[in-house]
Amino acid sequence: MKYIFLILSLVSDNAYSEIYKCEGKNGSISFSDSPCPQELAQEVIETKKTDWVSELKVKKSGLIKIKEIVKEDGDITISYNFKSQSDSQQFMKLAQKLSNMPVVLMKIIMPKGKSMGMAEIKASNKPNPLFDKFKNANK
Repeated sequence: MKYIFLILSLVSDNAYSEIYKCEGKNGSISFSDSPCPQELAQEVIETKKTDWVSELKVKKSGLIKIKEIVKEDGDITISYNFKSQSDSQQFMKLAQKLSNMPVVLMKIIMPKGKSMGMAEIKASNKPNPLFDKFKNANK
């Protein structure tokens, strides 16, 4: 258990990392992000970084209420309620920053009176044919 902090501190920004546990003949143990020297016994430990959606849930404004998260074929669609347009925009920016993927607003219903608005965003690294069509038309 005392090595958990060390292992977590070695995890990089990649989705998966390898950590090398090196054990000497005298029983000494060390951890590294690169392979152990040949004279040491080596064990490879794979770690997975906390997914960005979990981080989004923690860092979002209290004025955003996530209703549904759908993960499908590498895409993530998030439906949520919001108090103001600015809250929704900040949420989208946070999702884009944490995911490192383009985030597209799929639908939005603006808040009226005391009722909250509703929106759906999609994070995806896949090409967007509609966006490409507009981009090519503006050349």
